[in-house]
Amino acid sequence: MRAEDDTRKCPPKEEEEEEEERNERNGFDLSMYDRTEIEAIEKRCGVELESVDPNAISLAVARAKELANGFFKSGEYEKSVEQYTAAIAGARKDKTLWRNRAAARLQVGERLEAIHDSVKAVELDEKDAKSWYRLGTSLMANHEYLKAAQALNTAAKLMPGSKDIEERLAAARGMYEEERKRKERGEIAEERFGLEIEKGEERRSESGDD
Repeated sequence: MRAEDDTRKCPPKEEEEEEEERNERNGFDLSMYDRTEIEAIEKRCGVELESVDPNAISLAVARAKELANGFFKSGEYEKSVEQYTAAIAGARKDKTLWRNRAAARLQVGERLEAIHDSVKAVELDEKDAKSWYRLGTSLMANHEYLKAAQALNTAAKLMPGSKDIEERLAAARGMYEEERKRKERGEIAEERFGLEIEKGEERRSESGDD
C-alpha cells in the first residue's frame, strides 16, 4: 500500500502530528493558520505554503516590519497597518507585530480592531507588560475605562516603576471615576424628573384637569 493511502487513513490526532512534523521540516510554522486561511493565501499567491522557502518568508517579514515601522514614524498610519498585516501573515506568533499593528490602528480610528490585536498579543505572552499596556490604551480609546484600568494595572505589576504606565493607569482610573459619578448624577436627575412628573399628574388629578 502506498504511503499516501496510509496518511488518508490516519486518525485526526496522527494527522495533526504529521502536519506538525512537516512544518518543523519545512521551517515555516502553519500551526496558527486554519485551513481556510491557508487556502486563501495559497490561492492569492499561487503557491503552496509548505513549498515556500522559510528563509524567504523570514526576509519578507523583516522587510514588511521595517516598512511598517518607518510608515508609523512618518505618520503614514494606514500604510503602517498594511505592512504590519503583511508581516503578521508570515509570523503569526510575533507578539510585537500584533501590538504594533494595534498602535497603528488606533491612529486611524480602528479601536475595536486595536483591541483585538492587543488581546492577541496578550494571548501570545501573558507576561509581556507592553502587550497589556497596549490593551489598556486601546480600551481607553474605546471608552472602556474600567477594563483599561485593569489591563494597565497588570502592566504596572509586570513592569514596576514605569512612569508612562503609571500615568496611563491613573488617567484610566480617573476617567472611570468621572464616568461613574456622571452616571450616578444622571440616575438621580432621572429619578427627580420622574417624581416631578408623578406630582404633576397627581395635582392635575386632584384639580379635575383632563
